[in-house]
Amino acid sequence: MKSIKKISFDECCFTEAASQFFDFDKVIKENDHNVNRFASTCPLALEDKYKDDPFLFVEYFFSIDGLAGHKKYLRKWFKKALSKDRCVTNAKDFLFFCNQFTQLMNAGYLIADRQIKYLPQRRFNNNTETFGEWLIKFQNKSILENEYYVAQYDASSLDIISRNDPYAILKKELTFRKIQKLRYGMLEWLYAAFSKQYSIEDLNKNSVFDQYESMENILEAFYLIIVETKPLQILN
Repeated sequence: MKSIKKISFDECCFTEAASQFFDFDKVIKENDHNVNRFASTCPLALEDKYKDDPFLFVEYFFSIDGLAGHKKYLRKWFKKALSKDRCVTNAKDFLFFCNQFTQLMNAGYLIADRQIKYLPQRRFNNNTETFGEWLIKFQNKSILENEYYVAQYDASSLDIISRNDPYAILKKELTFRKIQKLRYGMLEWLYAAFSKQYSIEDLNKNSVFDQYESMENILEAFYLIIVETKPLQILN
């Protein structure tokens, strides 16, 4: 994305409003021609470096916010889309989250399709930590500062089998056809969240509760892969 100015890794971590780093008006204008063609559904709609190593995007996604933060924002979006009498006021942040989640699904498709396994590198904090170790450290900090609590970092939507094999969730949830359905559902969610006259409550359940569950499962599966351990053992 040429329109995004470069920022350091530490600057982008755990921000409440990503819009402070991005010229969204320019990004939206430059990509508007893709909306009707739905080109962003394509799993190859990634920067070259992410096509070569899709886990780089997964790391970037979780550097913006941790599991608890992403799940909180997903839940906020879902509630706004369900409500007819309330609409969002920070539209740019919801558009940003939607775009980033789309790219996360695209990266996940490549990971599942190519059967890529995550190979963490010690390239964070003066090359002494893996990304997962760095992420856990920041999570501990957010818990100590009472921003989140331990249970919010638990992959609570996944059953035991899925927790032990999060790659299976990616393979199940991120087929090309499912990505396409999720993308259309997310557009419905955006429209409903931005409108006081429309709600997703009357849509097919696949675009409402099933979609929410799928999106949460995808977040948690990627998180478990990145941290490479049972998070609660580290956090407690």
